[in-house]
Amino acid sequence: MIYLAILLILPFSFLLPWWGFAPPCFLIGLKSRSTWHSLTVGFLSLFVIWWGAAYILNIKSHGLMANKMSVLFPLQGSSWLMILITALLGGFLGALWSFLGYLFYQRIWKIVR
Repeated sequence: MIYLAILLILPFSFLLPWWGFAPPCFLIGLKSRSTWHSLTVGFLSLFVIWWGAAYILNIKSHGLMANKMSVLFPLQGSSWLMILITALLGGFLGALWSFLGYLFYQRIWKIVR
């Protein structure tokens, strides 16, 4: 299910702005079996995608952008901590949208049908 979520999120991320992950995560939440399933699939899929994107950008910029961003936070200029925080933020947002999709299915969709 995580591979399916990653394959579903990637095209939306390239076509839409930064929030392009929200509709696919919501759809993944609609198909989830339980609360924990929706949270873990949403978290892990977006964590992997945002970690990969931050890592690739860090390599392309030779660590310059992540170092400058990490100076703004109390990270002592560590670009790897900045990449980890970026991935954790993405994972949290993915889990949130996936959980909202699961709640929508449980609370509203079942009642309408």
